[in-house]
Amino acid sequence: MPDSHPQFILDIHPSADLSEDAFVVGDANGTAHKAIASWPKWQSPTLAIVGPSGAGKTHLGSIWVERAGARLLPLEMLSERHIRDGLTSPLCLDAGNRLYVRHEDVLFHALNLAKEEDSFILILSQQPPARWDIKLADLSSRLKAVPVLDIELPDDALLADVLKKNFADMGIKAPEAVLTYLTTRMERSYAQAATLARLIGERSLAAKRRVTVPFVAEFMDQPASDA
Repeated sequence: MPDSHPQFILDIHPSADLSEDAFVVGDANGTAHKAIASWPKWQSPTLAIVGPSGAGKTHLGSIWVERAGARLLPLEMLSERHIRDGLTSPLCLDAGNRLYVRHEDVLFHALNLAKEEDSFILILSQQPPARWDIKLADLSSRLKAVPVLDIELPDDALLADVLKKNFADMGIKAPEAVLTYLTTRMERSYAQAATLARLIGERSLAAKRRVTVPFVAEFMDQPASDA
């Protein structure tokens, strides 16, 4: 039965809020967040933040880019032109789920420049750089020495907060009861939180219904192909 209450979802604009105030901090990501907040008082010129898809690595990277005046680049796009004149600004390199480096010599040169020029490089990746498939021995050795901060899987409290933020990014204020309902029935992953929020939000708009526990229960009971 459709909800009779007034509809409060005006529109859905899935553009994530990557501001510092919007970052959700919990036990699973607290160490990585603290490191970003402590810059430039890092013990090493290069730092890697590693975690699963949707864990907030890009959000943390965006916060650091703003703080440090850094450039954000996909690692595969890093080329000689970016360091031809040295590290004119710190670099944030997003490796995604890749296990290789397109221009190994350029990354090795960039890591050396960060050390020589008292600059910084932040690496975002789903896998520790030490596990990447690297052919250049010197680069492999250098990457194995890069400090790594892991973002762990979320506990119930963080998972609920992540869901809440994902809904908020779509213009939806999800009730606490909905968040509790979902966290006790979903896979404990950041990516699942993002996917559920998007699909439930899209369905609520199409059906012109609010995001309530009955509505979400109907959605969760549907076959995956229909959700």
